[in-house]
Amino acid sequence: MSNMNKEKRNIQFMTSKRVSRREALGTAGKVVIGAVVAGVVGGAGGYLVGSAAAPPERTVTEIKTVTQTVIKTVSPGPTTPPTKIKLVMTQHPADPGGWYATMAERYTKQIKPYVEIEMAWGTTVGGAVADYYRMQVDAGRSRSPTLDIFNLDVIWGAAFNDNDWCLDLSDRFPPSEQAKFVPAMIESWTWIDKKGNKRIGAVPWMADIGGLFYRKDIVEEKEGIKPPANGWTWEEFFSICVNLKEKYPDMYPLTMDNAKSEQLICNFQEFLASNGGEWFDEEWNVLIADTPAVEALQAMHDMIHKYKLCHPETLTGDLELARKVFSDGKAIFHRNWCYAWAMSYGTPTEGKIWETLIPHFPGHESKSCVGGWSWGINPGCRNIDEAWEYIKWITSYEIMKEMTLGGSWLHARIDLYKDPDIIKKIPIAPAYYELYKRGTVRPKHPEYMTISDFAQTEIHAALSNMKGIEQGLNDLARKIADFLGTKVVKR
Repeated sequence: MSNMNKEKRNIQFMTSKRVSRREALGTAGKVVIGAVVAGVVGGAGGYLVGSAAAPPERTVTEIKTVTQTVIKTVSPGPTTPPTKIKLVMTQHPADPGGWYATMAERYTKQIKPYVEIEMAWGTTVGGAVADYYRMQVDAGRSRSPTLDIFNLDVIWGAAFNDNDWCLDLSDRFPPSEQAKFVPAMIESWTWIDKKGNKRIGAVPWMADIGGLFYRKDIVEEKEGIKPPANGWTWEEFFSICVNLKEKYPDMYPLTMDNAKSEQLICNFQEFLASNGGEWFDEEWNVLIADTPAVEALQAMHDMIHKYKLCHPETLTGDLELARKVFSDGKAIFHRNWCYAWAMSYGTPTEGKIWETLIPHFPGHESKSCVGGWSWGINPGCRNIDEAWEYIKWITSYEIMKEMTLGGSWLHARIDLYKDPDIIKKIPIAPAYYELYKRGTVRPKHPEYMTISDFAQTEIHAALSNMKGIEQGLNDLARKIADFLGTKVVKR
């Protein structure tokens, strides 16, 4: 779908909005410091544990070179001390090593002493993620000054933009700056309002992307199979897996979480987008029962049932179970987010795995589902300029680089993954860069939460042989169309 058509579709969407609760992604993986690494609504956790240590204690005098650079760019303050202000920002509870709390303290001590940053720690584990979502929705809807800076999942972009639950940052965050971040994350936060104006509601900070991990020692070194630069087709990949299954009967060809959860929608989005399929047309008519979607879901079904490539719990387990089977050396390929590489440290697969592109259908490109989080500003914020200055500082290249090298999250400036210092510390970074260039976004719709609920049920039913492929997608299309008041279209 062209950008023009997408914009037209956004303008024409008119319906009453309602926030719905949906199941969160299943049991999350945990890093060695006890933080949740995956399974939040965005299906992602870009941790770097294993590749770096937690941040050291800092003092006012301990200023790294990268921070000095940032300080020099800050314009001098007024001659009289400004009035003390406090900014309250929501934050993911699993902050590796307390980096964001540390950086907020540094900002107050070294950059703007009159600004205090207070963390409102959200809960994004299990079903409580809906509460974290509502906490920020309620503040944005009511313009409550109790929260200033929002921490928002990529899948919330349409809802927050369309309902004006976050400020439009277009004047502060121009296209020239947007181009420096992961493209699909920018896409997820770009919206055309009802007046036809383009707006962007948030600045990406934590980035994540789906990819195909593999045992490099087996695939490349023993078998001489080199993943192509543009990725395998799905049939090529299935054929390789079938052959490896015969050679390595004690290993599963592929571990992949296809249980009824948000992770299933991420997987399906990759199959769908890699076949040129979409969920909606320009008028929000539903395309999810069209040929590209049928072919995509049939390929997923064949992967599980015809070729029997996946571990037995693929339809009933969770992402962490699939990851552990792979990390324990019992599988050859594994679909997961970036954290899987760091989680291999201290396991039988340490130093033996790599990542390549998600396969694709003939005539189409590889696509990886994007995850991650972004900073937005509450319309009720009383200190908008100061909130923006902090967001601009915390998302600067220098600060993001420092945190990435120090063992924090993976960050959303795309050129970080070509930075020699980061590549030296995180050798797999160039593979992440190739994935980030090919990001795909789950349905960018204000009612995404309900759409995902419907899709999890019907797609899982079809993969579990409770329904046929076409019946499952027809039922899904009808549910969505009835809910939105649009039509089912097959082109």
